[in-house]
Amino acid sequence: VGEIPSNLVTLSGLKLGPHMINSIVTSVCNILLSYK
Repeated sequence: VGEIPSNLVTLSGLKLGPHMINSIVTSVCNILLSYK
């Protein structure tokens, strides 16, 4: 699993918007918690 560059996240954020970013962050957090 490779790390996502912050630049890519920023560019995606500008296109997706704050609401989509929040949804993605929530999904990622849930995935990370499921591995613990």
